[in-house]
Amino acid sequence: MGNPIDEAAQARINETIQDVIKIFSVEFSKSYTQAVIADAKDDIEPPVSILDDLKLQDAEVPSHVLKTGMLVKVICVLSPVRNCSF
Repeated sequence: MGNPIDEAAQARINETIQDVIKIFSVEFSKSYTQAVIADAKDDIEPPVSILDDLKLQDAEVPSHVLKTGMLVKVICVLSPVRNCSF
């Protein structure tokens, strides 16, 4: 039982493999270098949380008095016995 792939097909396969290896090694080296640099920058810079963007800002102190007086809480329970109307 012989090899089902002829010599010409094997040569094309080997050539494709060599091309992929050459391109992969160059691209991998570039990407690895960029990843190492990005990781080093992340270690230097403080981590930024998405929660920092979601925090409420401090309210400004108004320059004039908005309201004065007492605050009264009114509780109204809706039932047939009590008639609450506002």
